[in-house]
Amino acid sequence: NSHDVPVEPPDDVLRRVPQQQLLQPLTGGRADELPGLARVLSVDDGVAVVEGGDETAYRLARAGFEVQRVYMRRVTPPRSQHHLRLPGVAAQADPMIANMVAQASSQVINGYVQRLQDFGTRAAADDSCRAAADWIDAQFRSFGIDSVYEQEIHPLYKGGNIVAVHPGENTPGQFIIVGGHYDTAGPIHNAPGADDNGSGAACVLQCARILSGYQFDRTLVFIAFGAEEQGLKGSELYASQAAAAGDDIVAMINVDMLGYVAPGDDIDIDVISNTASNWLRDHAFDVATAYIPETPAVVGSLATGSYSDHMSFWDQGYDAIMLWEDSDQTNPYIHTAADTIGTSYNSPYLARQSTRLVIAMAADLAGPIDQPTGTEARTPPAISLEQNVPNPFNPRTMIRFTVPAPGAPVSLTIYDVAGREVAVLVGGETVLGTRTVFWNGTDRNGGPAASGVYFYRLTAGRETLTRKMVLIR
Repeated sequence: NSHDVPVEPPDDVLRRVPQQQLLQPLTGGRADELPGLARVLSVDDGVAVVEGGDETAYRLARAGFEVQRVYMRRVTPPRSQHHLRLPGVAAQADPMIANMVAQASSQVINGYVQRLQDFGTRAAADDSCRAAADWIDAQFRSFGIDSVYEQEIHPLYKGGNIVAVHPGENTPGQFIIVGGHYDTAGPIHNAPGADDNGSGAACVLQCARILSGYQFDRTLVFIAFGAEEQGLKGSELYASQAAAAGDDIVAMINVDMLGYVAPGDDIDIDVISNTASNWLRDHAFDVATAYIPETPAVVGSLATGSYSDHMSFWDQGYDAIMLWEDSDQTNPYIHTAADTIGTSYNSPYLARQSTRLVIAMAADLAGPIDQPTGTEARTPPAISLEQNVPNPFNPRTMIRFTVPAPGAPVSLTIYDVAGREVAVLVGGETVLGTRTVFWNGTDRNGGPAASGVYFYRLTAGRETLTRKMVLIR
């Protein structure tokens, strides 16, 4: 495995490398087009190495080339202090985790893939990628996850990393990450990306929807990465910032292409790791045996020149693995207009089984509360708080919430991004059932609130829910 022992260039080489270099797979004799797009350093056997930065990568991607960054810098040695040397997962699946796994639905996953395909393209520099990012953000929020935000990658790219955080109860400073990219590559304006990587993004969404309904010791982070096809730009940004902040990422599970099975091929799930992450790969094997015994997990590998977002975490010394459909028979339809449901994404069963494996792994690593004696899912919040309508709004928006029997004293308060109280819409009265209130964009003194982001928080008894809205003047 070429990632096991990173090559460390001398300091003088590190200083001489201008910006970055890009590894460029070529097809159809297109090497002749490169001199007009980038400074070509070498071309050999269908692969070119060119010199340049983000603008160069952007030009190449717009011209239909595939781009991978070549890292000419020291790679951080493994930083994890945990390596969670877990005992073998019991042959008898834990009922609590089994309940989570059983909730993964092919119908829901297929619906996510279809919606992502319907954007037409999710190429990082296309407006449709922005629309896809907004849709993913809305999905995370619809699951009741309070902390959802976007990391802007680069002004050239329309969609950033969409990050949803489900805080842990006992050790919230330790993170389990489930991620997969949502951008596509292929013909301009016609890169539907059902399998690559609508299937992976759908897995991340399904995991977030199910796991956010439970409590865990560690924090779960769900990430839809942007600009993977531009050279892992989104995951590189997240992983490098996490490393700089000293984030304690215990494990990262990357999902990339989960829904294609070649004719006559066996159905299994390939797991790719480096030496430092082999404990995590072995954990995947144990979990698959316990929770999806009908679908084996096997050792996988990536061909030379192939890459995905787990590698950004390796580069920062974090333990990470990648799950994907097959190491031996690669999907021939990816990065083409034929990467669609039915042709390319042809095995919803494999996509569902892969998602079930990720759910079981993430749950086991995060440590569900009351495991192993707890056998039921955490009771979801008894109260509900809907997204305001319209949003963004001007001059007025509607907020609806529900408090079930026997009712409870309720407060509904508006805050600005600095946490200052702006207005009180409900102030302590007892509510039973569904209530609709309106905010007309004024503060508690009756003056107009400024344009910007606001949070509205519902408290009923001991339960609290918060959502975000935008006022535009």
